[in-house]
Amino acid sequence: MFFDPDAYAVRSQIIAITGDLSAIAPDFYGAAAAFHVFGAEVMLITGLPVDLAYAVFPFLVGLVFVLFAAILSRRLTSDSDAPIIAASVAAVGASSLFFGMAPTPLAVAAIYLTGSVVILMTNINRQLDLQYILPLGLFLLAGAVTHKIPVMLFAGIGAVLVGYSAVLHWIGIHRSPGTMWIVAALGIAALALQWIYLLGYSERAVLKIFSIVGLSELPISFEVVQPAAATVVESPLIVSLLRQLYLPATVGAGGIVGLVLFRRYDDSRVRLLQAAAGVTVSAALLGLVGSGLGYQRVYMYGAVFVATLIGVGLARLLHSGRVSTRTVAAGFLLVILLANPLSSTAMPDYPDTPRLYLSAEEVEGKQFANHRIDQTGYMDLYYGDEAVDFKQAARGGIHHQKTVPNPLWHPGLLNNELINGTLLNYEYQYIAYRTDVEVWRLRGNWYRLRWEPEQTLNANTSYQRVYDNGGVTIHARK
Repeated sequence: MFFDPDAYAVRSQIIAITGDLSAIAPDFYGAAAAFHVFGAEVMLITGLPVDLAYAVFPFLVGLVFVLFAAILSRRLTSDSDAPIIAASVAAVGASSLFFGMAPTPLAVAAIYLTGSVVILMTNINRQLDLQYILPLGLFLLAGAVTHKIPVMLFAGIGAVLVGYSAVLHWIGIHRSPGTMWIVAALGIAALALQWIYLLGYSERAVLKIFSIVGLSELPISFEVVQPAAATVVESPLIVSLLRQLYLPATVGAGGIVGLVLFRRYDDSRVRLLQAAAGVTVSAALLGLVGSGLGYQRVYMYGAVFVATLIGVGLARLLHSGRVSTRTVAAGFLLVILLANPLSSTAMPDYPDTPRLYLSAEEVEGKQFANHRIDQTGYMDLYYGDEAVDFKQAARGGIHHQKTVPNPLWHPGLLNNELINGTLLNYEYQYIAYRTDVEVWRLRGNWYRLRWEPEQTLNANTSYQRVYDNGGVTIHARK
């Protein structure tokens, strides 16, 4: 569907074939391969091909997110409407729809983080014993070997809980239970395990700190491309705001309820939910200004917590004696339920954005290229990344032209050649071109081409068209 899931599926295919991780790229997922191993196990147990086996992940996300939202809201209030509202908001969450439908480790790791909070919510007002610490530890370990940040977020939640309780204790309002310190200690221990023993992050962290204070330089370089034959696609501000309405609507509503619930400072469960929502949403909002993970991805970690806050708050307003209050609450709920599934985040095809799936003609064209061309077939970045034959793609870079499964594989991906109009200069032997694309997802941005590669190739005497199915053309150099 988009870049990452295909690469993950290829890795699961490799694991299912070879039975080990040696062929996986030695990056983060070379050490934290739980997601890929899980996919391979589903393949082997069910006998399904990897693309169908990966359907288990959307099913899990859809079921578990709804279930967790209902459980958390039920722990906070006896109002029977709160779990229904929370589950409904969680079910239509834009980030959850997109990153659940397109299987990624992040989606599964979000389940582990949310499950950890559910366990804590059940037991936070009593001393944790082995009966609860063991499943909590398993959730944290699973998160540590699945994705980069769930353990970090859990440690942040623990730190906020300790700070919150310490302030209340300092001003003489509430005595901090030992559970808060246990949560923080578990989070720090799990984070240390992930960074030091599993991933070797500690060395990179030291290098990063040294680079900040000027003691060393990070070996990072990137190319800034000024397109000569393409236009960067930039939507008007109002259109962009409408597309992303789900974020201010959902986070705004959850934030208001979270602030209102501050008066229930004596309830440890409320403080836990506030901490979980606050830490995860803050991490997501940092993605708006940072260069790391995008905010839409990270927001998935907080989707259930925000949905729970909304469920608890709106359920109370809907039971208000004032008709105007109930009307406003119902209207706001309607906005949230519509803004999420109708946003560009939740849709794989949206005006003025790249289409994040292959048409039937494009699948057919790539299958032809895979089986009939014995050399590298050059394609645009997205088309080259998408796998249509996972068994073949798992055999190596000559069959799957993308760097994610293994950075040593030859890419064969078109980028500068398209946005600069220099495709003919490189004299590639085979070029596959998608004819029904308006907005191209290329390296670093979205573009509209100001030239017609198909017509240029047709008019050039050095190339002949050897394939055309109405959606894809393949030209071969004579």
